[in-house]
Amino acid sequence: MGVYFYFYPLDRYRIPLADFWNLSVQHEIRSDLTAEVAYVGNVGRHLFANRNTNQAVPGPGDLDPRRPFNKFGLSQGVYDVCNCDNSSYHSLQAKLQKRTSHGLDFLLTYTWSKAMTNSEGGYNFSDNYNIRGDHGPASWDHTHAVTLLHTWDLPFGSDQQGSGRGCRRLAFQRRHYSSIRCCLHPLRLQRAAA
Repeated sequence: MGVYFYFYPLDRYRIPLADFWNLSVQHEIRSDLTAEVAYVGNVGRHLFANRNTNQAVPGPGDLDPRRPFNKFGLSQGVYDVCNCDNSSYHSLQAKLQKRTSHGLDFLLTYTWSKAMTNSEGGYNFSDNYNIRGDHGPASWDHTHAVTLLHTWDLPFGSDQQGSGRGCRRLAFQRRHYSSIRCCLHPLRLQRAAA
């Protein structure tokens, strides 16, 4: 058994394209603190999709007699390569960043977004005769995403007063705490500490 691919008619071929855009505004709150708000978006048009044109037409009874290419003895997938897939992404992104001062720096980001597509990778449509019917949120779509990255130099160590000498000095030399925290909606808290 084989799987067949074809591109017919040839004049259906379109060059896939992706357009990206963004608009951002940044404001300096203090010399070490900035805030930024941005709109970020993109669209993909004429993306490749592989439709199984030998999918059984819905109805009662055995599947094979309802397949268009069954009359040629083909019961496996026959795939039509087309430029008929689309995708889009739109987001509002906010960022608050504190540059290092007084032993602390952080980056706090928030994204409110929507990612839509007809398919994931151009195949596996629920109805190969109506792929636009599968248009909806992408599997990687997260409506809300919050990320916090920070580093804090603890108030003791080799550069701080009272750090001591000998073993005590080695034990408390260059102490800092840093971590990365990410929360996605639906709620999935991810944490990485260094």
